[in-house]
Order: sequence, then structure tokens, then C-alpha cells
Amino acid sequence: MSPRSCRCSHLLLAALAALLAGAASFLPAQSIEPCPSAAGVQPEVDAQDLPAIRRHPAAVRREECFSTAGLSPEDAARSEQLLLAALDNEALYTLVGDLKPVSEGFHQSRFPINPPNLDELQWIKRVLATWRCGTEIEAGALVFAKLQQGERYFSAWVARRTCLDLAIEQQHEFFGVLGLSPLERTEVVLLTIERSENPGERWRGFGLVFGYPCEAVDFFVRAGNHQAETGAFVQRDFRNYPTFSRETGGFVYAVPKLAPESNQDAQIRTRTAQILEAYRLRRERFVGADKPGALELLREWWDDGTGWCHPDHATQQLGK
Repeated sequence: MSPRSCRCSHLLLAALAALLAGAASFLPAQSIEPCPSAAGVQPEVDAQDLPAIRRHPAAVRREECFSTAGLSPEDAARSEQLLLAALDNEALYTLVGDLKPVSEGFHQSRFPINPPNLDELQWIKRVLATWRCGTEIEAGALVFAKLQQGERYFSAWVARRTCLDLAIEQQHEFFGVLGLSPLERTEVVLLTIERSENPGERWRGFGLVFGYPCEAVDFFVRAGNHQAETGAFVQRDFRNYPTFSRETGGFVYAVPKLAPESNQDAQIRTRTAQILEAYRLRRERFVGADKPGALELLREWWDDGTGWCHPDHATQQLGK
């Protein structure tokens, strides 16, 4: 696929730079056009002028979102800790606001293979299997192929299906070569990209599903190919967007050295600031001793006010 064939308008996300440093599989970010329900960066509007939240047709009852009914008390506590870690990092921009189709890396670890010890991986998968809100949210753990000192790396991920399906549809000429369509489960999409023997396919595939702008993905692939062919590192700058846990290094992507901020970069900056500020206010109310916690924070944000939840409801609330 030619770099100029990118037609995304809201692609964004973090740290493709780690790939060129030799960790080609360890990525952190995302990109793609906003979901059909998203209207890009929304202007500030007085709350009384905003319409009531429109219930999404795929909304489910509040208690069905990220249900812990089938988890042990220990796993329920683990799920709460993982969810807070996700919200405190760039996965916030997947769970709220349509910016990132997939976010990865809010929990990372390794397991030995001789002999294999899958205890941690198993409880991670068990907990993340309950991260569902109808059909819109999927979560799991991506196990990477590359061995490091006799251990295999894995990383937790969460996906917004509407956004991921749109990303794959918009870039069908690229994803089709990998045999991927919007019908595939997120786990299959991520594994197919990660297992590709072509570094350029891995870089582009992860960049697109993680939400980087198309121009940033194109630049990274060209820079990676240039370094592979010549050994010369291509100088670059980075676009960093803060999360609750850190100002830089979370939601980040590479751009050409001294490149001016593009309109899309500015839109991302405005949108992430809007989402993060809304999260800070909710976090103060929900997280801490004797407070409801991260799960109830997310459910309340996704609630249309009548006990029905869908991520689109949070998008509608942005600006209130």
C-alpha cells in the first residue's frame, strides 16, 4: 500500500518509536477516523443547551457492563485495579471519546517458557474476558512471538469495536492483504499483525489500529525501512498527549524532525485535553478510600441516565 493511500482523518496513538529501537512489537498507541457517532473536537456549549443523551441502540443494562458476577472476590479486585490502570493511561482514549480503536500496555509482564508458568497470564485473561459492554468493548492479552532471555512478553489491550471496524474498513487495501476484515475478533487482528514477518506490515498495522495519524504512520514506516536498508537512524520529533499517570510517553507518536503541528495534531491535543479534564473530575469523585471505584466511574460515564450503558453516551457528554 502506498503511503499516499491513507485516507484516515483521526488516526492517533502512541510510541511507534520503540519499534525502531529494536522492540518492533512493543507498541503503545492508535489512529483512525472517528466513529460514526463522533463529531471530532466539540465546541464548548452551555450544559442547558445540550440535548439529552440519546440512548444507543446497542446499549445494555448498567450491571451487564464489565460484569463481575462470575469473578471471585480476588479477581474482581484485580479487575478494578486493571481498569483504574487503563483509565489512568492512554486506554482512557479508547474507552471514552473514540480517539483510539485499540489501546495496549496498561499491564505488561513476561512468563518463563522452560517450564512455562502461565499463572499471571491466565488470571489476566480471565479478568479481561469480563470487560464487555454489549458488543462494543473487547479486551484481552496479546502474547508476543519474540523470546527475550527465555521469557515471552505479553500485554493487556482493550478495543472499541466500532472504531476498529471503521479503521479496517477504511484501510481495507492494507488489512485485506493480511486477510483481515471487520468480521475478525480483535485478538485475531492483533495476533495477525504481530506475527507478520514483514516489519513494515507490523509497523503500519499497529499504527493504524492504535490510532496514529496516517501521516505519522507513513513517516514511521518510511523511517524504519530507511534504517533497515542503510543503518541510518532518521531524526524525529514526537507528539505527546498527557494521561492522568504521565505527561509524556503514553499517548505519543513520531513525526518528522521540526515538523509543525498539523490540524489533526491540534485536534487531538484539544480532544485529549477535554477528555482528560472530564476524567480528572470524575476520578476525584469516584476513586479513593470509601469511594465507589473505577468500575462505577466508567459505568456512570457510559450511563444515559436511565441505567442503560454504551461508550457512545460518554462521547455525547463531552462538553457538559
